[in-house]
Amino acid sequence: RDTLLSDIDNAAIAEAEAVLYPEAAAATVNRQLIVPISAVVTMAADEGLTEPRRLKRRKGDRVRTRWLTPEEAEQLIEAAAEGAPHILPAIGLMLGAGLRSSEALGVDMAHFYPATGEAWIPKTKNGEPRMVRLPSRALDLIRSRPLPDAGAICRSPKGRAYVQRENGGGQISTAFANAVTRAGLDRNEITPHVLRHTWATWYYAQTHDFGGLLDIGGWKKSDMAQRYRKIAPSDLPDRLQAHGWSFGAT
Repeated sequence: RDTLLSDIDNAAIAEAEAVLYPEAAAATVNRQLIVPISAVVTMAADEGLTEPRRLKRRKGDRVRTRWLTPEEAEQLIEAAAEGAPHILPAIGLMLGAGLRSSEALGVDMAHFYPATGEAWIPKTKNGEPRMVRLPSRALDLIRSRPLPDAGAICRSPKGRAYVQRENGGGQISTAFANAVTRAGLDRNEITPHVLRHTWATWYYAQTHDFGGLLDIGGWKKSDMAQRYRKIAPSDLPDRLQAHGWSFGAT
């Protein structure tokens, strides 16, 4: 849709960031997105064409370091169920296996194995296909919508498969942002990609399996996986288990 200058605020920029630069560093987002937009808005405001406003620049890796607690995740799931139930399967895939939003939207019934709780991801960002395992809570979210006989699991509100495109995933960004707001969370912080950080943090906290983190997360380099898993409190594994997020901890 067309966007007016009056529509451009921090929330709108967060949505654009989730689509265009889901994995970029803060400096890249500032340089490529926020600074140019700020310049245009400031110039227009000087000419009396729009109201002046302050657009927040990213600091360090603030967005990258954010992850959801199990309780926050349940708030998000409840809010999505009330206002945008069609994104629940995608949330299940992202929280349950660390899929990028574009990967989640592309999961096909032909590659989904509900009996074993696994899904095959043939098309990935780094070109390396991988098999992922999904905990029971994620499977519940996937099954919360009628599963199609064939084709993509994740569907639009009209039941259509999403058209896959380069740097995809933005097809659910607005519905996701609205669910974040309904959940009482900060839509400037919580983007779909935060769920990948969340999964990495949850998975490692519960399993301490760094090899599994690399394999399921699809990272070739250990330092990248290290950036995604965050320091978590010692009670996180038990809290995850209480909500049905069991990643095979022993």
